[in-house]
Amino acid sequence: MRIFYYIFCMILFAQPALAQDWVLHKQEDGILVYTKANGTDYPSIKVVGVVKTSMSAAVSLIMNVERFPEWIYKCRAARVLEKRSDTELIHYQVNSVPFAKDRDMVIHLVVKEDSLGDVMITQHALPDFIGFEKDLVRIPVYDAEWRLRSVPDGIEVLYTIMKADPGGDLPKRLINKAMIEGPFQTNSNMKRILEQNVVAGEKAR
Repeated sequence: MRIFYYIFCMILFAQPALAQDWVLHKQEDGILVYTKANGTDYPSIKVVGVVKTSMSAAVSLIMNVERFPEWIYKCRAARVLEKRSDTELIHYQVNSVPFAKDRDMVIHLVVKEDSLGDVMITQHALPDFIGFEKDLVRIPVYDAEWRLRSVPDGIEVLYTIMKADPGGDLPKRLINKAMIEGPFQTNSNMKRILEQNVVAGEKAR
């Protein structure tokens, strides 16, 4: 009987861990998009891929706020509010939302490098940093991280949105689509821009 008790306990205590595993939702063009329940209404999202580029080029693009509309999903405007150093800034951006009010957000962005040479770029929402626009809905929660690591083929990009809340009321079908398609398109656009720059540089030699 004791062996059955141990087996039962192992199965019982294993269930929460299994429920928290990342679930693959999309795999295309070398980009993988996963989600995982996090105890809120909106799951965590993880995107993994490899970009043929340099570390400096990847960091430069992510830090270039004015270029966000070129590659971040549904971003129609972005500007720096406060540059605290070469590795820390606060920026503002507006994202288009079909059939609903557009969203705006204020993000505190910080770049750090660890002892192994990996670069982490954290993003944290500051919803009360500036006044609210009457025609926009402020995104109240956004905690994300870019982790960049040098690999033989270029840079491995790991983008994780730990928590996010679009604010206000949005149709569930719209949220379900955006939470997969948004991170995928953002990383796909990033990859396209960075790899095009590499090709252009090679042709110029």
